Amino acid sequence: MISSAVLQWIAVVAMTIDHIGYYFCNDFFPLRVIGRLAMPIFCLLLAEGFVHTESRPRYFARLIIFGVAALAPHMALAVLMHEHPSLNVLFTLALSLIALVCVEKKRWYLLGLLPIFALAILVDFEYGIWGVLMTIGFYFARQLFKHNRPILILAQLLVLAAANISLLFQYGWMIQLWAIAAIVPIALYGGKKGHRVGGRFFYYYYPLHLFVILLIKLLFY
Repeated sequence: MISSAVLQWIAVVAMTIDHIGYYFCNDFFPLRVIGRLAMPIFCLLLAEGFVHTESRPRYFARLIIFGVAALAPHMALAVLMHEHPSLNVLFTLALSLIALVCVEKKRWYLLGLLPIFALAILVDFEYGIWGVLMTIGFYFARQLFKHNRPILILAQLLVLAAANISLLFQYGWMIQLWAIAAIVPIALYGGKKGHRVGGRFFYYYYPLHLFVILLIKLLFY
């Protein structure tokens, strides 16, 4: 079994490989396939972090602060790649965190979730509404089936399939079906935190690696 620390490294490495394939290798298919593992793992880790974090406000603040730090390079890269700029994945995860608070406070369902879903649809977040729903799905799977591992894995697989098939139909991203393969590392997750080198390494790494990619693109491409 693997820890959440190992899962995070898998997601970070997959994300980096995906960005190399997209920004430097002309959308090289094998690298983009590996990259599909990243977002589902980040969504699962958010659902886990929501349950275990000591301070949800600080958790939310970290997502927003580093999302803002990554905003400029992320949007600049979108312009360089002739893509429509969107809010980066940390904003999607921050929105998902708010959605989980509403899910936990059951009386807030209609009051909280509907505006969140509307925002996810109307504003251009990475992965949009499906990133938020995937996180909620992983949270429900954990809460309902955490003591029945085979059923938990099946529920997680159904969450992956539903979200990523929906992304395929909405955006025509055939490659997105490979994200369902994230069930392999997710199924190996044993629920332990593990030792995270550098603590909040990912939060610093995310905007920093985008700045590095942007710099290389501007200087050499």
